[in-house]
Amino acid sequence: MKIHMIIACLALTACGEQTPREEPAVTEERDSVFDPMTDQVDKAKAVEDAAHKHKQDIDDALRAIEEPAEKSANDQ
Repeated sequence: MKIHMIIACLALTACGEQTPREEPAVTEERDSVFDPMTDQVDKAKAVEDAAHKHKQDIDDALRAIEEPAEKSANDQ
């Protein structure tokens, strides 16, 4: 009896519709529960980049001030 049920199930599944299912179209980014966290990470990276640029500007300005002072000290 069990074998007849298995054969019947296999026959029914083999006779099913063979057209492939269409994948849903990929939409723009969807809102999720993680958006606030990812937004905070993006903001933190932006702040870090701005701080790094500011530090680089200060370092460049200090080098520009120190180099002429070192040259004049070496000339004496």
